[in-house]
Amino acid sequence: MWCGDVTYIWTGKRWAYLAVVLDLFARKPVGWAMSFSPDSRLTMKALEMAWETRGKPVGVMFQAIKAVIIRAGSSGSYCGDTGSGRV
Repeated sequence: MWCGDVTYIWTGKRWAYLAVVLDLFARKPVGWAMSFSPDSRLTMKALEMAWETRGKPVGVMFQAIKAVIIRAGSSGSYCGDTGSGRV
């Protein structure tokens, strides 16, 4: 079972996005990618790296976490949903 998430990092001039894929059984990162665009290609690059690193396994479950954070002071709160798939 693999889990993936994307976070953002301020580089001093603009935001960079880091996608990481974790192997939940091994409890370690097995794939990652960085980009200045938080699009699906970023996640796919990290997932492809994980797939190559782990020897192209078949039947791996992948859980992607998608979340939306409402800015502080607004009437909303943290919202999220998840998506999953099989590699």
